Amino acid sequence: MRPIRLQVQMPTIGVFSIKGRSAVGEVEQLTETMVIALRRSEHNGVIAEDCVRALAFVPEQFRVHLSERRRLIDGEYAWCFARLADNKKSLAPFMASGDREWKTQTTR
Repeated sequence: MRPIRLQVQMPTIGVFSIKGRSAVGEVEQLTETMVIALRRSEHNGVIAEDCVRALAFVPEQFRVHLSERRRLIDGEYAWCFARLADNKKSLAPFMASGDREWKTQTTR
């Protein structure tokens, strides 16, 4: 696999609203970034067909929050969700392959 650009759900601190009340907390922001590994998402033994986990490069503005949560890998990458609806063409080869995981040659 070569690194690819995907739209991923990047966790960050933001304002969200529930039933007309707003609060500050963790929200996921759609961000385009480079991805160096893909992994099928699984819940209770069932593989999700609508999203995958992506080892994505984390831009500077998101690193403080993710480092506090100890989610950064090598200081620059984090596992995020990438929805198939946002990345239909880019994820098509991975979804068609049936493989559980793809990594670049540089990934450990």
